[in-house]
Amino acid sequence: MTSREQPTSETDERLILETDGLTKRFGGLTAVDDVDFELPEGELRCLIGPNGAGKSTFLKLVTGAHSPTSGTVRFDGEDITGLEPHDRVRRGMSLKFQQISTYQALTVEQNLRVPTQRIRSGQEATDRVEELLDIIGLSDRRTERAGSLAHGDQQWLEIAMAMATDPKLLLLDEPTAGMTVEETQETGELIQDLVDEGVTILVVEHDINLVRQIADRVTVLHQGRIFTEGTVEEITADEDVKRIYLGKAAEGSA
Repeated sequence: MTSREQPTSETDERLILETDGLTKRFGGLTAVDDVDFELPEGELRCLIGPNGAGKSTFLKLVTGAHSPTSGTVRFDGEDITGLEPHDRVRRGMSLKFQQISTYQALTVEQNLRVPTQRIRSGQEATDRVEELLDIIGLSDRRTERAGSLAHGDQQWLEIAMAMATDPKLLLLDEPTAGMTVEETQETGELIQDLVDEGVTILVVEHDINLVRQIADRVTVLHQGRIFTEGTVEEITADEDVKRIYLGKAAEGSA
């Protein structure tokens, strides 16, 4: 099923996301190859791998942007393989894309109200917007247009927008792309704080320093398959992982 033997769970944890034999082919290219994946509720998992490993395709299969060639996706115990993306969102899945997709002409507060008002109204919606503004530290910039914000602030705003629908599962695709070292550190702290709100988080990320900072566990994809899984310490100490992904920089810091 996978290129290396996978560790088995020692607990009967509730799984928020499962894939069974998930495969996606584009003509003669197999982008995701027979992936069995499990994500327990409440975990903060990082998904890493070299370019072309299948990370983005896997994420699109989970969200419904792509239909699998074969295999299944289960979310919170329900088979959602055939559901449209908006139906997955209604069931409690939320995604922050790698590319900025805020409403540039709207204010920070208005950007948060758009998704919040899908599930709340009146004072309840206002209170949630205030909570989100406080979480991302933009309360004093609520009237500024999103397009005028610095790159890092826009990324945080988009994370807050993804949280506005109270998801059970938050998917973050390269949430620190283009950020400074300091912004990346702060984003890691923000992501960790979100787990305290009861959301399970799956982060697709290249920055191994962020992975070290936030991950409960790490899954490594390689050539469309799960190569290995483990703690950050186990992954960064794995010589084969260093060879395919982490490189010499990790050898010196692992």
